[in-house]
Amino acid sequence: MHGAQVERLVPGQLGRAGARLGAGGGGGAEEALSRAEYAIARATEAAGESPGRPMEAVLDEVGAALGARLTLVEDPGVPWSEPHAVCVGEVPVGRLVADRDDPEQRPPAVLASSVELHALQLVDRRDEVWHLATFHDDIVMVASEETGAADHQRRLRDVMEAVAAHARSVAGEEWAFTVGLGTPQSGAAGLRQSATEAHIAADTAVAGGRAGGIEVTDVTGLRRVLLDFYASPLSRSLLDDILAPLDALGPERAAIAMRTLAAYLGHRNSLARAGAELNLHANAVNYRVRRIEQTLGLDLTAPDVRFSVELACRVRLAASGQ
Repeated sequence: MHGAQVERLVPGQLGRAGARLGAGGGGGAEEALSRAEYAIARATEAAGESPGRPMEAVLDEVGAALGARLTLVEDPGVPWSEPHAVCVGEVPVGRLVADRDDPEQRPPAVLASSVELHALQLVDRRDEVWHLATFHDDIVMVASEETGAADHQRRLRDVMEAVAAHARSVAGEEWAFTVGLGTPQSGAAGLRQSATEAHIAADTAVAGGRAGGIEVTDVTGLRRVLLDFYASPLSRSLLDDILAPLDALGPERAAIAMRTLAAYLGHRNSLARAGAELNLHANAVNYRVRRIEQTLGLDLTAPDVRFSVELACRVRLAASGQ
């Protein structure tokens, strides 16, 4: 029996928080649809909330959801069939223009072939057997060797660090390359599982603001589920809405509040047990929780509210590596 482990290298341009240009399998289409769905929902709400300036409000909200600033350029002669045409009913009125042109945000065309050649040269004389494939902007590498081989994880990490370094040298320092490592598995089903783990690890690293590094798959399972949930832009938006009042307090105070809530709600509202976890007196935990409850404007005794808040806190903490 041979074990296989999958590594996934995802390019993303620095300065674009949460950017994900890699799209292995169906993940890219799923995320694009989620972002589009969220943008449409926000645009509808914005139009109703700003009756005096509905067009500007809609463009602001859609741009924020899609990660680009949008403007409407008046052009009554624009063909309705153009992808950026804007029509009122069947009458063309102009075209949408973004401050970022997607083709300019793609990695250099030579990148995939250069990285592929360099990677194959790196592993040519190694004991394990390597396979490499590219899907859109993703580079997927599979290493196979006898199950239980020593230092497997370290050796794979060394190779991927060298591959990522070469990719940066070709694409330029304005690009970050994020590596996701799956766990060693056996058989065809195991290969698929390791590939999924690598996909999730890379995507959640980017979503959590840790682009440019190597993300190892969490083997406990629960953290992996939470991070997979957080990788969806729509899920992040829903959870961020819950935690927005805490975020307004600043990063440090928000982190303290979330850790307090996670401990309190995780122990079924037990002040004593939460205090033991946080190394605080039960009265101090109670004071914190009451202040947080007022800030959120929520009733933490309601089961559905408790579940939503605890999920939001645990997902955010997991994404930040806490």
